[in-house]
Amino acid sequence: MKKTLLLLLVFSGMLLLGCTAPAGGTGGQTNQSPPPGPGGSAGVTVHIKNFAFDPPSVTVKQGTAVTWINDDPVGHAIKGDGFLSSTLSTGQSYSHTYSETPGDYPYSCAIHPTMQGKVTVTK
Repeated sequence: MKKTLLLLLVFSGMLLLGCTAPAGGTGGQTNQSPPPGPGGSAGVTVHIKNFAFDPPSVTVKQGTAVTWINDDPVGHAIKGDGFLSSTLSTGQSYSHTYSETPGDYPYSCAIHPTMQGKVTVTK
């Protein structure tokens, strides 16, 4: 009984401190910062929290990475024009580099389609 309680306390502490191992997978998932874009730009980060994107719209230069980080306790997947992330668990991230023609690029959560955002790409 004491051993079970101790294991439960250790596991709970790891969850609170964010010490869970990252899930494997593909599709650009990472727990690292996005690579620098042209001119040394470190990219833009959008947080997913309370079933919303924060900020809901961002403006980036061509070649800049946008990274979404899931801060919600449920999974989300980023779906945009030409890309789809795998399901992101809490703490996981996904990056996409916008090298497209300047313009507006809407995106959403593939699991919760009412969650919507926009990336505006400039030269």
